[in-house]
Amino acid sequence: MVDPTPYQRQSMAVAPMVDGILPSAEAPSDGASKYYIYSSKSGKTSGTDTKILSGDDANLDNFLDLLPDQGIILSKLPSDKVANLDDSDKWKTWMTNWDASCTLSITVDDNTNMNIQSFEFHLTTPYDLVFSSSAGALLFSFGTAADGISSPGIGGDGSPLYFGLDPGNSKAATPSIKDVFSFANLSSAAGRLPSSVAELTATFKPKDGSEKRNALWFTPDEQLETTMRLQFGINDAGKFQNILENKLPGLKFTSVNLICKKDTALADTDSGQKTITTSGIAFEINCSITPKDKSSIGMILALEVYEKELDLSFNVKDPLSGDAFTGIVAWLLSLLPDGSGVSDIQKILEKDDIFKGYIHFRRLKVALTTKEDTPKLSSVKVVIEVSGKFGHGDKIQRAPFLVTYSWDSDGGPLGAITGDFWNWNNSSAEQLITPQYEDFSSLQPVTTDPVKVLNLVTLIPGVDKIPDIPDTVPTEISRASIYLSQDTFVIGASIESKGHVGEYESGKVSKIDLGQVNLNASFSWGESKSFTIELGFTTVLGPSEDSNHKQTAYLVGKVKYNSSLGWQLDAELDGLYASALCKFFDSNSADHVLPLLDSLQIANLHLLYKYEKGTEGGRSHGSSFDFTGVLLVAELELGLTFHSDNTNGWKFTADLKAANDKTTLGDILTSILGDNDLDLPPFLAETTFNGDKDSGNAIHLEVQKGDAGFHFLTNIVFLPIEVVLAQFHSNNWLPSTPSKRLVKTGIVALPTIPIPLIGDLTQPFDEMYLLWVQDAANLPKDKQAQLGLTAAEIVDLNTSLSKYPLVYSNKSKDPKSTDVVITAGSHFCIVLKDQNNARTMVLDHRFKKARPRSKKQVSSKREPASQPVEEKEEKEEKPDSNGGSSSAPFKKKAGPLSISNLGLKYAGKKLQIIFTATMELGPVGLSLIGFSLNVDLAVLKKPELSDISVTLEGLSVGFERPPLTIAGIIRHGKDPTLEYYAGGLIIGFVPYQVQAAGFYGKATPGGGKDPFVSVFVFARLDGPLVELEFAEISGVTGGLGYNSNVQIPTPDQIVNFPFIKQSSLDGATDSAMDTLQRLTDPGEGGWFSPLAGTYWVAIGMKIDAFQLIALDAVAVVQFGEAIKLGIFAVATVDIPNPKSPVKFAHAELGIAVVVDLAYGVMKAEAQLSPNSYILHPSCHLTGGSALYYWFEAPHADHSKIGDFVFSMGGYHQAFEVPVGYPNPPRLGISWSLGDGLSITGQAYFAITTKACMGGGRLHAALHAGPLEAWFDVFADFLINYKPFHFIAEIGIDVGVKYNVDVCFIHTHISIDVGADLTMWGPPFAGRVHISLWFVKFNINFGDAEKGVDPVSLLEFYQLVLQANKSVQKAQMEQKALAGSHIAELKGAEEDEKQPRDMPQDQGHTFLAESGLTNDTEKPVRKHNQSWLVRGGSFVCVIGCKIPIKSADQMDGDVSIDHVTYNQAIYAKPMKLEGEESQLQSNLQISITRKDGKVSNGWQMETVVKSLPAGLWGEYDAGTDPLQSGNDINSLLSSSSGTIDLLAGIRLRAPPPRISEDPYPVFNTADAKLQELTAKRRFPGPKDAGEDWDPAERLAGKEQWKMVWEKWAAPDWDEGGRKVQEEFVGGWAAALGWDAGLSQWAKMPKQVHDQFDKLYVAAALMTN
Repeated sequence: MVDPTPYQRQSMAVAPMVDGILPSAEAPSDGASKYYIYSSKSGKTSGTDTKILSGDDANLDNFLDLLPDQGIILSKLPSDKVANLDDSDKWKTWMTNWDASCTLSITVDDNTNMNIQSFEFHLTTPYDLVFSSSAGALLFSFGTAADGISSPGIGGDGSPLYFGLDPGNSKAATPSIKDVFSFANLSSAAGRLPSSVAELTATFKPKDGSEKRNALWFTPDEQLETTMRLQFGINDAGKFQNILENKLPGLKFTSVNLICKKDTALADTDSGQKTITTSGIAFEINCSITPKDKSSIGMILALEVYEKELDLSFNVKDPLSGDAFTGIVAWLLSLLPDGSGVSDIQKILEKDDIFKGYIHFRRLKVALTTKEDTPKLSSVKVVIEVSGKFGHGDKIQRAPFLVTYSWDSDGGPLGAITGDFWNWNNSSAEQLITPQYEDFSSLQPVTTDPVKVLNLVTLIPGVDKIPDIPDTVPTEISRASIYLSQDTFVIGASIESKGHVGEYESGKVSKIDLGQVNLNASFSWGESKSFTIELGFTTVLGPSEDSNHKQTAYLVGKVKYNSSLGWQLDAELDGLYASALCKFFDSNSADHVLPLLDSLQIANLHLLYKYEKGTEGGRSHGSSFDFTGVLLVAELELGLTFHSDNTNGWKFTADLKAANDKTTLGDILTSILGDNDLDLPPFLAETTFNGDKDSGNAIHLEVQKGDAGFHFLTNIVFLPIEVVLAQFHSNNWLPSTPSKRLVKTGIVALPTIPIPLIGDLTQPFDEMYLLWVQDAANLPKDKQAQLGLTAAEIVDLNTSLSKYPLVYSNKSKDPKSTDVVITAGSHFCIVLKDQNNARTMVLDHRFKKARPRSKKQVSSKREPASQPVEEKEEKEEKPDSNGGSSSAPFKKKAGPLSISNLGLKYAGKKLQIIFTATMELGPVGLSLIGFSLNVDLAVLKKPELSDISVTLEGLSVGFERPPLTIAGIIRHGKDPTLEYYAGGLIIGFVPYQVQAAGFYGKATPGGGKDPFVSVFVFARLDGPLVELEFAEISGVTGGLGYNSNVQIPTPDQIVNFPFIKQSSLDGATDSAMDTLQRLTDPGEGGWFSPLAGTYWVAIGMKIDAFQLIALDAVAVVQFGEAIKLGIFAVATVDIPNPKSPVKFAHAELGIAVVVDLAYGVMKAEAQLSPNSYILHPSCHLTGGSALYYWFEAPHADHSKIGDFVFSMGGYHQAFEVPVGYPNPPRLGISWSLGDGLSITGQAYFAITTKACMGGGRLHAALHAGPLEAWFDVFADFLINYKPFHFIAEIGIDVGVKYNVDVCFIHTHISIDVGADLTMWGPPFAGRVHISLWFVKFNINFGDAEKGVDPVSLLEFYQLVLQANKSVQKAQMEQKALAGSHIAELKGAEEDEKQPRDMPQDQGHTFLAESGLTNDTEKPVRKHNQSWLVRGGSFVCVIGCKIPIKSADQMDGDVSIDHVTYNQAIYAKPMKLEGEESQLQSNLQISITRKDGKVSNGWQMETVVKSLPAGLWGEYDAGTDPLQSGNDINSLLSSSSGTIDLLAGIRLRAPPPRISEDPYPVFNTADAKLQELTAKRRFPGPKDAGEDWDPAERLAGKEQWKMVWEKWAAPDWDEGGRKVQEEFVGGWAAALGWDAGLSQWAKMPKQVHDQFDKLYVAAALMTN
């Protein structure tokens, strides 16, 4: 069953239509009397008045489901077995299209089961007929053909419903032929019949209609189509014969029947859905034709009448009669004019004896025009069945063809016979019960056991077999046609090519699936062996499923057979991608060639495909093919050649065709690779390429097969530049894996460059080239660690790149084949050649990394160039490099220059070749700073001197002659954002050293906006300066900066901070140069950098005290838009003193304290340097500590405000350190005592907002020959500070092992004793785990319950306020425990035992933010002192140490303003959890004036702060280590350390307002109004009299009658007088008008006659 479509269901829903419009169904007055039967799919529910089919009778269930209501509606439950469908049923209403008074009913088995047995349809006009779907009625109408119809007359899948004529309940009818035409809506066609014929009686006798197919068909799923067929008898056949006997002599009628078919259906029209009616009438006539001098031939004639034509169709009753064919030909010769060609029919059919003896006349069609009074012969068509002995293969059967010969009065004879292979006839009994079937229209072959399929091998008559048919051409033909003329035999066919199945044979030419093939074979009569065959085809070259381009191409051509050349295919195609050709590669190549060719566009191709004779079954196979055509690359055309044969395999190449078109290299590469986002270097992409071949420019494209994969090579030549594009696809990759790609182009040698003071500089290397690599394969990490080309892939590619092999930097001397040796991205490479011309990579500078690419990006579809896509917005310009540089050792002498290093940097289309070079001028060493050659690379071309510039940023000078050492530097730098001059000088003369540096620069940030000048000065003096009794000042330092920023050092960087670090010049001028370089470098590597609006001052000194301590400290203040304070120091302690040869301790401690007032953070950090030790230099000390606190500030991180952390030695090993927290190293000791004994230890302690943690461990190990011993001890503590609870883990392990070697036997003896102690409390409890080498056990002690009682509300209150235990008791218990359910959290008895000491004035804080005036005489304020404020600008904050949920301004007991904050308040120490346990805290504020009145208008704002979650978070037993099995992860987690709560209210004073005006506001206009006094007032309105009110309307027709009577005879017409007419007539006479005007006083005649039709409602009458 096929379910109705939504459209069909919608159509059926509005199906009931009469005369093309939707009728309004009569509303049922009593729905309870109806009965409903629905399909099982309707979704209805069964009941006393509703039956739902079970679905067992599928046909009936499906039929009901197809109806508009998915069922039927009966007018009532039947009392017997017959029930009528209700008028509200939409199917019943639809059937009223046939008869408005029709009846549609059902017959059931009984009124209890209501199983439908049949449907009945009764119409009364124009004929009284009853149609039934019962078995008897169907048998009467269709005979035994009705046996296949299931009860109750429904076809398979629920449609159609068959109705047969019920002869017992139908009445006979005798209409005229004209009346029948009128019933069929064909009255105009009836007018073409002679009146004598049109008035003939058509007799319909139901009881004589057995098997005459008088029936009704209803098809609900075909727009409710309903078809009726009626067959009438015509008694007077002679009058019919009189119509035609003049034009068709020899024709005689014996009997005439009239067949009428009428069809209604629901159809969509321009004006909506309408009922469309179509009809047809045919006369079925038994007749005979008697040719001259021939015997008569029995025929059945079908006569159809149209408005302008009569169509006659003659079927011979005995087609096997030999006289039928010759007789009809003879009759036609007498009927048609000379030259009609009828005489040639038999001659043609009997040529070459192909059909001789098997020629049978089947049908003759004659058309007569009726434009004139007498019919005129218009056309003739002869239908003949012939069968021939060809196309039968090895069978003995014959192939039947149904051929025709046509003659037309306007065009004359056709001159040829045409026909079709006759295998499409339907001989089943099912056709007899269809509304389309008629005896005169049905033909069946008379050929005995005809073949159903033709065989191509034997298709040519007279030829045994067609040789070497291509193996992809099927030999079975199911559709064929023939064309026979006086000279030629032509047979045509349509066949479907066989698609290739399985793998192509390796080394063989790929086969072509020809798709739909149109065969045309022909020969001249008598020369069948010289036949020709053409197979015209159009086949689709679809893309591979892995292709990114889903466009299809159509290969159109012919396969021709020639006896000398054999089979050959010629075809054309255009508008495709080269990936469509991948199926023409062998199976081992196709999948790997696909990614290489996928995006190549082809304009057009010609294919020549040749076949060689086959060895199996006489079928031929492809031997070679050649594709030639035009490949489109950007704006250029390349001549493409793709050849393949069975000997040499395939070859795919393309070369530039002669043209003057111009394009760019970027467009060429984009077009070939099909990727619009290649990220090529701009100078490469924007280089213009001219397609003029005469200038030496060329493009050659080729696909090659290597050992490891397939290569796609493109050489682009525009002298002296040559660009190579290569792609690689491995044999091991899937076809969906994109290829790897590279572009390589050499940079032409630089010219000789003259440099002042140095001389001519020639290119110091042999070769430099650009290499761009893209790895879109995205192989898994386990197969390839990073993007790029592997060593094996380069080796394989170099077999194709023999002229331009790839070289890679051999960082790993023996790389694996899978190692990536050339990474993805853009590279500049420098190569040197040795004396053997072997190439070595000196420097590989990857100036731009490949962006991460997904396969979706790689496979993005690119639209053809002919369909440009409008860009929605301009693309952002991408940087052409990552901005970095690369360098490598490079030893070479160039004149006075000694080059020690070579570097490359590329940015902004400029390539910098950077040299590290020095010069020696006597005792003075000169170093060149920022010496480079700058090559302009706007486009690829041969570099000229004008394209090259020399850059020298500065010089450094060094002089060393002890005791004097001098080092100096001066440099000038310039980039788009900064131009600066900087210098530095260090002078050392033992024991003093002076260090100074300065910087001046002009910065232009943000693309030229707001430029500013930046300056800083730095100075330092080291040496003995001032000696005090206990100390010596041995150094001073300082500096200042304007629009300058100082890099803040971390504790481990303090020793290198320039204000602290002392540069040593003792024979180390290189270190002095490094110091000066960093001091004067404004980049990321320097300590000072330009920053607008920032200023700093620094001052410090070095002090040696007590011959024990050395302190080098500096204070830095940075200010401007924000203030940052810092103190940095390095403290050194030596015991007994620094000069002692033996020291017991040495400690170096870096200290950094920074307060950032802009970001609200205070940091204090200290860290020991690795040089610290105790007792012995081998006993190293390490570690650090830090204290961080976050407070309110303009740019503070609000999630951290109020947070703090203190750590010594770090944190618990499982603690997740939050971003921004310090992470000092462990406090530790490491001591190696000789070769055998070592001791190490670590310790830490930390406090966070959630917990406190601490711990440590100690390890000692002894190795003495075969003896080993060890000792381990550890401890970790986790402390919950309120309520106090701890968990501690302590362990110790001691062991010894002795190794014994006896001969070749090795064994060892070991003893290990260990103990772990886990403790928790209070109450104190724990567990001891003992581990001996032979046994393990546990010992529990203390209280095993891991429970801690929650604190009371008062204890928690004291905890929050941090109250002192000595505070005396207060009398405020009730206030402290005000919250009703809060006081009940613990029992009242327990609360009474708690102390009630309430601290005074500690729950709130008061802060004036603005408007507070200062008393200059008493600047110091006391606690609770009154404030003097400015009312208009006063703002204060009331802070609450206990968070609040809401706040109210009060006027007595009434709240006049209210704010709230939707965040639950808990108390974790009180173990509050769940919504019902929340703390309820409310702040009430009352503001009163001195007179006692409440001050209104104060604005309240919430003040939210981040508070510790350890106090205010919700308690969760699942994360409590005491309740969750010592699970401490929640305490160690860095998340949820604080919680945002309402911690105060900000109050803003009412805005100032102008004092009140004593005079009230009044309306001046109203003030001038005066009251008017009069003796009499205006009269008031009066209602109309009741006499004018309308009388009550009478019911129904009575109101119409009364109005008509009152109009026709007014009340004042009394006693026979016409008062109304007399009144009008009197006025007319008085005025001298026509007396006839008195008629106006009467009711107009039209109104009198049609009163009830002219008015939609009767008028009302007055009383």
